[in-house]
Amino acid sequence: IERNARIQLRLIEDLLDVSRIISGKLRLEFDRLDLAEAVHRAVDTVRLPAEAKSIPVLTDIQDQPTIVGDPARLSQVLWNLLNNAVKFTPEG
Repeated sequence: IERNARIQLRLIEDLLDVSRIISGKLRLEFDRLDLAEAVHRAVDTVRLPAEAKSIPVLTDIQDQPTIVGDPARLSQVLWNLLNNAVKFTPEG
């Protein structure tokens, strides 16, 4: 239930962001963030749907890069990429 609620929240946030982009009101909040942590969080959100389709999701991050960016947007991009990868990858 919690995972589905998070997914539903992301979808709603994506729709609101599209509206903000169209109206020119999207603001980016720059901060230092750990890229590896952001990737691992995104992978965790798609792990169950990937496992349901027998798709292994592996990460190999050698170092702990810290970058400057908008944590919410980065999470959104990573989640969308992984979600689409799982959705459009055939089972197995």
